Amino acid sequence: MIPNRYRWAAPAILAIALTACGLHRIPPPSQRIAPAVAPEQASATPPAQSAQTLADGLLAAARARHAEAAAAWPDWPERGETERLLTAAERAARTGDDGRMRDLATQALQRADEALDTAYLLRADVELQKLQTYTGLSDEQLERMRVAELALARRQGRSAWELLNALNRELAQANKRYVVAAGDSLWVISGRPEIYGNPYLWPLVWEANLDVIRDPNRLRAGQQLRIRLHPTIEQVVRAIETARSYRRTTVHIGEVRETTP
Repeated sequence: MIPNRYRWAAPAILAIALTACGLHRIPPPSQRIAPAVAPEQASATPPAQSAQTLADGLLAAARARHAEAAAAWPDWPERGETERLLTAAERAARTGDDGRMRDLATQALQRADEALDTAYLLRADVELQKLQTYTGLSDEQLERMRVAELALARRQGRSAWELLNALNRELAQANKRYVVAAGDSLWVISGRPEIYGNPYLWPLVWEANLDVIRDPNRLRAGQQLRIRLHPTIEQVVRAIETARSYRRTTVHIGEVRETTP
């Protein structure tokens, strides 16, 4: 049930009305209070000190951005020139030439910003190429990929990289559990629609469970298997090639039988 949206307003309106009445009521002369003496206000920051603080902040920001850019892209082409500008800005600050210091620090900050943006664009491009190798993405994951591609097209490097990096880590780590049942085989398991829907991908199940399945021809009922949800295209191709090279394409619990799918 939606509450009456005006119910809360009644007390508030009453309070405002009472306050307004109190403010407009003029007290008799006997009740009037002499105005208090206004306290002395603290003197404002001298303009020279304020300008100096801003200049120091600009130089500190340029140093910090340079360090961030150097960490993200150690061999960026204009790193040496940016360091030269910073050194000159620091020298100007020591000699009291604030105008020159601000100019040099601004140039250094701009160069570092450009380098950092480029570094994230390069990183985002690498992440996008990696992302395009995964299979089995959901509609929601595909939408996140589209948003990241849009950010990359707009040259929003940091945003694109953060989105793509997070999605890649999610895909690489995503898996689910499958409990082996009587009559199961890697061939049967892999062919299930909720797994891979392709029996020739049984080597993917085997490779993900080498610590449990020493021999792909032997499974035990009750075994818990790890299923990778998003194998890469390369892993899928390799799995199919491996499956085709095996003579035993079907594996049953209990007695091993060689059959042809």
